[in-house]
Amino acid sequence: MMNRNGNAYTLIYALVLAAFVAGVLAWVSTSLAPRRKANEEAAKIAFIRAAAAMPEATVDSLESAGLRVFRAMTEEDTIFVLPCSGSGLWGPIWGYIAIEPDTCLVRGAAFDHKSETPGLGSRITEKAFGSLFGGRPFDGTLYSVKADAISGATETSRGVEEMVLECVEKYAPCFDSTGHFILKEEGNEL
Repeated sequence: MMNRNGNAYTLIYALVLAAFVAGVLAWVSTSLAPRRKANEEAAKIAFIRAAAAMPEATVDSLESAGLRVFRAMTEEDTIFVLPCSGSGLWGPIWGYIAIEPDTCLVRGAAFDHKSETPGLGSRITEKAFGSLFGGRPFDGTLYSVKADAISGATETSRGVEEMVLECVEKYAPCFDSTGHFILKEEGNEL
Protein backbone atom coordinates (compact mmCIF):
# COMPACT_ATOMS: atom_id res chain seq x y z
CA MET A 1 0.00 0.00 0.00
CA MET A 2 1.18 3.48 -0.84
CA ASN A 3 2.12 5.96 1.87
CA ARG A 4 -0.70 8.55 1.94
CA ASN A 5 1.61 11.17 3.42
CA GLY A 6 4.25 10.86 0.70
CA ASN A 7 4.90 13.11 -2.28
CA ALA A 8 4.17 10.36 -4.83
CA TYR A 9 0.68 9.78 -3.44
CA THR A 10 -0.06 13.52 -3.42
CA LEU A 11 1.14 13.89 -7.02
CA ILE A 12 -0.84 10.87 -8.28
CA TYR A 13 -3.95 12.00 -6.38
CA ALA A 14 -3.69 15.52 -7.89
CA LEU A 15 -3.22 14.13 -11.41
CA VAL A 16 -6.18 11.74 -11.14
CA LEU A 17 -8.39 14.49 -9.71
CA ALA A 18 -7.31 16.94 -12.44
CA ALA A 19 -7.97 14.36 -15.16
CA PHE A 20 -11.41 13.59 -13.71
CA VAL A 21 -12.39 17.27 -13.46
CA ALA A 22 -11.07 17.96 -16.98
CA GLY A 23 -13.12 15.05 -18.33
CA VAL A 24 -16.29 16.28 -16.61
CA LEU A 25 -15.76 19.83 -17.89
CA ALA A 26 -15.11 18.58 -21.44
CA TRP A 27 -18.29 16.48 -21.33
CA VAL A 28 -20.35 19.42 -20.03
CA SER A 29 -18.92 21.76 -22.67
CA THR A 30 -19.61 19.29 -25.46
CA SER A 31 -23.11 18.47 -24.30
CA LEU A 32 -24.06 22.15 -23.94
CA ALA A 33 -22.57 23.24 -27.30
CA PRO A 34 -25.90 23.05 -29.21
CA ARG A 35 -27.65 25.15 -26.57
CA ARG A 36 -24.81 27.68 -26.53
CA LYS A 37 -24.97 27.98 -30.32
CA ALA A 38 -28.77 28.41 -30.24
CA ASN A 39 -28.43 31.11 -27.57
CA GLU A 40 -25.78 32.92 -29.61
CA GLU A 41 -28.04 32.88 -32.68
CA ALA A 42 -31.02 34.14 -30.65
CA ALA A 43 -28.89 36.96 -29.23
CA LYS A 44 -27.70 37.91 -32.72
CA ILE A 45 -31.26 38.00 -34.06
CA ALA A 46 -32.37 40.14 -31.09
CA PHE A 47 -29.46 42.49 -31.79
CA ILE A 48 -30.43 42.75 -35.48
CA ARG A 49 -34.06 43.45 -34.53
CA ALA A 50 -32.90 46.15 -32.10
CA ALA A 51 -30.84 47.88 -34.80
CA ALA A 52 -33.82 47.81 -37.17
CA ALA A 53 -36.24 48.90 -34.41
CA MET A 54 -38.45 45.94 -35.36
CA PRO A 55 -38.83 43.71 -32.28
CA GLU A 56 -41.20 41.25 -33.98
CA ALA A 57 -39.41 41.02 -37.35
CA THR A 58 -38.48 37.82 -39.10
CA VAL A 59 -34.75 37.82 -39.81
CA ASP A 60 -32.93 36.01 -42.56
CA SER A 61 -29.44 36.19 -43.99
CA LEU A 62 -28.55 36.92 -47.59
CA GLU A 63 -25.34 37.27 -49.51
CA SER A 64 -24.72 39.93 -52.12
CA ALA A 65 -21.41 40.60 -53.85
CA GLY A 66 -19.81 38.22 -51.36
CA LEU A 67 -21.08 40.25 -48.41
CA ARG A 68 -23.45 39.06 -45.70
CA VAL A 69 -26.58 41.16 -45.32
CA PHE A 70 -29.44 40.52 -42.91
CA ARG A 71 -33.04 41.27 -43.82
CA ALA A 72 -35.54 42.13 -41.09
CA MET A 73 -39.11 41.81 -42.32
CA THR A 74 -42.61 42.44 -41.08
CA GLU A 75 -45.79 42.46 -43.17
CA GLU A 76 -45.44 46.22 -43.68
CA ASP A 77 -41.70 46.79 -43.79
CA THR A 78 -38.34 45.39 -44.89
CA ILE A 79 -35.05 46.71 -43.61
CA PHE A 80 -31.54 45.59 -44.53
CA VAL A 81 -29.10 45.27 -41.65
CA LEU A 82 -25.36 45.37 -42.22
CA PRO A 83 -22.91 43.82 -39.75
CA CYS A 84 -19.70 45.61 -38.83
CA SER A 85 -16.79 44.92 -36.51
CA GLY A 86 -13.67 46.69 -35.31
CA SER A 87 -11.40 47.33 -32.37
CA GLY A 88 -12.09 49.44 -29.31
CA LEU A 89 -9.68 50.44 -26.57
CA TRP A 90 -9.60 47.11 -24.72
CA GLY A 91 -10.92 44.63 -27.23
CA PRO A 92 -13.25 43.94 -30.15
CA ILE A 93 -16.36 46.00 -30.82
CA TRP A 94 -19.13 45.12 -33.26
CA GLY A 95 -22.56 46.21 -34.34
CA TYR A 96 -25.32 46.31 -36.90
CA ILE A 97 -26.49 49.25 -39.01
CA ALA A 98 -30.08 49.15 -40.33
CA ILE A 99 -30.69 50.72 -43.75
CA GLU A 100 -33.97 51.83 -45.31
CA PRO A 101 -33.79 50.18 -48.76
CA ASP A 102 -35.56 52.94 -50.72
CA THR A 103 -33.92 56.00 -49.23
CA CYS A 104 -30.59 54.58 -47.98
CA LEU A 105 -31.10 56.40 -44.72
CA VAL A 106 -30.04 54.69 -41.54
CA ARG A 107 -32.98 53.56 -39.46
CA GLY A 108 -30.86 52.74 -36.44
CA ALA A 109 -27.74 51.07 -35.16
CA ALA A 110 -26.83 48.81 -32.28
CA PHE A 111 -23.32 48.24 -30.99
CA ASP A 112 -21.66 45.99 -28.44
CA HIS A 113 -18.20 45.31 -27.05
CA LYS A 114 -16.18 42.69 -25.31
CA SER A 115 -14.39 44.71 -22.65
CA GLU A 116 -14.69 48.47 -22.90
CA THR A 117 -14.50 50.66 -19.79
CA PRO A 118 -17.79 50.65 -17.82
CA GLY A 119 -19.48 54.05 -17.94
CA LEU A 120 -17.24 55.30 -20.74
CA GLY A 121 -16.57 53.15 -23.81
CA SER A 122 -19.29 50.72 -22.78
CA ARG A 123 -21.83 53.46 -23.51
CA ILE A 124 -21.77 52.36 -27.18
CA THR A 125 -24.27 49.68 -26.10
CA GLU A 126 -26.83 52.25 -24.99
CA LYS A 127 -29.88 52.74 -27.19
CA ALA A 128 -29.30 56.51 -27.10
CA PHE A 129 -25.91 56.11 -28.77
CA GLY A 130 -27.29 53.90 -31.56
CA SER A 131 -30.19 56.28 -32.15
CA LEU A 132 -27.71 59.06 -33.04
CA PHE A 133 -27.24 57.35 -36.39
CA GLY A 134 -30.95 57.27 -37.29
CA GLY A 135 -32.05 59.43 -40.23
CA ARG A 136 -28.53 59.94 -41.56
CA PRO A 137 -27.47 58.91 -45.05
CA PHE A 138 -25.41 55.73 -45.30
CA ASP A 139 -22.29 57.38 -46.67
CA GLY A 140 -18.96 58.81 -45.50
CA THR A 141 -20.76 61.38 -43.33
CA LEU A 142 -22.54 58.73 -41.26
CA TYR A 143 -20.17 59.11 -38.32
CA SER A 144 -19.79 62.68 -37.15
CA VAL A 145 -17.19 63.03 -34.40
CA LYS A 146 -18.86 66.14 -32.99
CA ALA A 147 -22.16 64.36 -32.51
CA ASP A 148 -21.14 60.76 -31.89
CA ALA A 149 -17.96 60.76 -29.83
CA ILE A 150 -18.29 59.73 -26.21
CA SER A 151 -16.62 62.06 -23.77
CA GLY A 152 -13.86 60.21 -21.93
CA ALA A 153 -13.85 57.32 -24.39
CA THR A 154 -11.68 58.67 -27.19
CA GLU A 155 -10.19 55.35 -28.31
CA THR A 156 -13.55 53.57 -28.30
CA SER A 157 -15.09 56.49 -30.23
CA ARG A 158 -12.28 56.27 -32.79
CA GLY A 159 -12.82 52.52 -33.01
CA VAL A 160 -16.54 53.01 -33.70
CA GLU A 161 -15.76 55.70 -36.26
CA GLU A 162 -13.29 53.44 -38.11
CA MET A 163 -15.69 50.50 -37.89
CA VAL A 164 -18.62 52.51 -39.31
CA LEU A 165 -16.54 54.08 -42.10
CA GLU A 166 -15.14 50.65 -43.02
CA CYS A 167 -18.70 49.31 -43.14
CA VAL A 168 -19.77 52.15 -45.46
CA GLU A 169 -16.82 51.45 -47.76
CA LYS A 170 -17.24 47.67 -47.65
CA TYR A 171 -20.95 47.79 -48.57
CA ALA A 172 -20.61 50.46 -51.28
CA PRO A 173 -21.09 47.81 -54.03
CA CYS A 174 -24.60 47.20 -52.64
CA PHE A 175 -25.74 50.65 -53.81
CA ASP A 176 -26.77 51.58 -57.33
CA SER A 177 -25.68 54.72 -59.18
CA THR A 178 -28.57 56.72 -57.70
CA GLY A 179 -27.58 55.76 -54.16
CA HIS A 180 -30.39 53.26 -53.53
CA PHE A 181 -29.66 50.03 -51.73
CA ILE A 182 -29.80 47.03 -54.03
CA LEU A 183 -29.46 43.40 -53.17
CA LYS A 184 -28.40 40.78 -55.65
CA GLU A 185 -29.54 37.73 -53.77
CA GLU A 186 -27.05 34.86 -54.02
CA GLY A 187 -28.01 32.74 -51.03
CA ASN A 188 -30.42 32.47 -48.17
CA GLU A 189 -29.25 31.06 -44.86
CA LEU A 190 -28.89 32.31 -41.32
